[in-house]
Amino acid sequence: MKNLSSKLQNIPLKSAQWLRRYKCGPNVFAFRNLETGQVVFSQTLYPKELDIQNQFQFANWQNRLPKAERKDIWRPLAVVTLPNPEAAVSFYENLVQLRFMRDRSMKKQANDWRKKSTDENIWYYGQFRPTYTQEAVADLASAVEASNLECEIKWENEWRRGEDKYWEGITNVNHAYLPKYNPREQTVMLKKIAKEAYTAFRRQEKELFKSLKIGPYAEPAAQS
Repeated sequence: MKNLSSKLQNIPLKSAQWLRRYKCGPNVFAFRNLETGQVVFSQTLYPKELDIQNQFQFANWQNRLPKAERKDIWRPLAVVTLPNPEAAVSFYENLVQLRFMRDRSMKKQANDWRKKSTDENIWYYGQFRPTYTQEAVADLASAVEASNLECEIKWENEWRRGEDKYWEGITNVNHAYLPKYNPREQTVMLKKIAKEAYTAFRRQEKELFKSLKIGPYAEPAAQS
């Protein structure tokens, strides 16, 4: 998943350097749309317009371009915590590529797997199509397995984690759950998780630097 197509070369990634500079946790956020079931992956505490534009490049009447400004209809499906900012950036990039492949290069295969209604369109209730949430969970599982790094996913609830088949054989992930919260305090809750992730990462990084005697813990050069 490292060789991105030309369509993906301009993904506006928050770089690892940016995440460090602004003391952001090594996280990737998955938000689900309450009205449609669509999912957006983000490096920030709520979906940005650029996230949506990049992940819905082939929007159609069954998968319309959602609106970022309606923050009230986006709920956290999952929060992924990676070991460091570099891993978080790579993880987000891989999720975006998986979405691109599903919508473009593997479009027919992906559509064949989707549950259909009697008219052979994607099954829906009103505007809601649950298949998009299920696909996002499958993409998260694929990205975790491909990363080969220890990580944690905090889910909205146990049901959102999806069927066990998605996670069979994937041993490098710890599943946990988001705390209960008032929707009006969603950003506060996510900010707390991100801060805890940043603090844990910095503590581990300092311990590593100290054990290797590098960075601020490097031994002074011997006097000649």
